[in-house]
Amino acid sequence: MNTIVNNKGKLTGYNTDYLGFLKTLELNKIKLKGKEVVMIGAGGAAHALAYAIKLLTPKKFHIINIDMAMSETLLKKLKLKNIKLHNLDKTAEKDAIIAKADFIINATSVGMHDHEVPYKIDKLKKSAVVYDLIYNPAKTEFLKQAEKKGVKIINGLDMLIWQGIEAFKIWTGKTPDYKFVKKAVDAYLKKNKK
Repeated sequence: MNTIVNNKGKLTGYNTDYLGFLKTLELNKIKLKGKEVVMIGAGGAAHALAYAIKLLTPKKFHIINIDMAMSETLLKKLKLKNIKLHNLDKTAEKDAIIAKADFIINATSVGMHDHEVPYKIDKLKKSAVVYDLIYNPAKTEFLKQAEKKGVKIINGLDMLIWQGIEAFKIWTGKTPDYKFVKKAVDAYLKKNKK
């Protein structure tokens, strides 16, 4: 949960991350139904994404992670079925999975620092979409690799903004203007560029 409401001493928790992710897909006209999805990572943010992806009924859903126990925990917590887990260390296996994927998402923190990648991309389908939750830097090394392959890339900025808008709605009952929020966030990131 990332949003808590105190209503006369009763605390209620919400998660708006998955809503921000769904809104970003909607705005980019990305449909995952019947598609092959690969998520790298199984931490906190990945839980919200896995829940959202499950709602979108992909044909196949793969999770690649270095910590298999963490991956198993994610499956149990969310009661996810028909999801294939893969070890990040098994190069040939993950290469084949990513090469066939329609949608690849980095849900790790790797890439926040220049020249780091969660995984080196060798082959992608021309119609694939590569999404990185990281938004600072705006174009991670992972996204740069994908862009060189000629596929659509998306960073995590809109997810951050839309999950914040959803949290604000829960707290206040009011919906902030997306363009106003985006302008403020862009100005902040430009001023504090890493």
